[in-house]
Amino acid sequence: MSPDAPADSKLYQKGAGKTSHGGGAALNDANAAIVLGWITQGAANN
Repeated sequence: MSPDAPADSKLYQKGAGKTSHGGGAALNDANAAIVLGWITQGAANN
């Protein structure tokens, strides 16, 4: 994951249903936005 390109993260892409992985979207739009923001802020583990 890179804060410089958060939308390219596989975690975001797969969870938001932006790329095919066989399971469909796991996150609704609101939760996908939270994940995207978390990655953008450096994906802190707190």
